Amino acid sequence: MNGDRAFALSADRSGLIDLAAVLPFWLSIIIAADLKAFLVLRLIRFFKLTRYSPAMRSLLEALYAERRVLLGCFVILCGATLIAAALTHLEGKVQPTKLGTIPDAMWWPS
Repeated sequence: MNGDRAFALSADRSGLIDLAAVLPFWLSIIIAADLKAFLVLRLIRFFKLTRYSPAMRSLLEALYAERRVLLGCFVILCGATLIAAALTHLEGKVQPTKLGTIPDAMWWPS
């Protein structure tokens, strides 16, 4: 049992990642609730690849180094989407059922 605890609390946290990946399965057996949303946690195992792949490690380091620039781009993208939706909403008299609100105008092409 001591070895299991050491693995779960090891420095690279791979035991915790494995636990988060299999926990929804075991909880679905014990609890009769719908835990499909927690199945996304299985994707966490993808991050374990960084230990074995220098390219993945480099990608994560680049994303971390450029996090402020990426956040700025995301804010600009959201602002441009909001402005375009507001301008489209102004022309909503043409199609009031499709462009009645700004969120509807954001999703208009779909």
